[in-house]
Amino acid sequence: MNKCVVSKRGPTVTKISGMTILDNDAVNAVSVLLTSVITAYACIFFF
Repeated sequence: MNKCVVSKRGPTVTKISGMTILDNDAVNAVSVLLTSVITAYACIFFF
């Protein structure tokens, strides 16, 4: 049996961490959204 980290579930896959709330794409989208909002607020505040 190979011991490697995979992103898809399967019959021989053992879960190694946390709850499945957001996938990688959703985390990236939330990060971009928060960064955009914070940057826009900072521009309004400083300029």
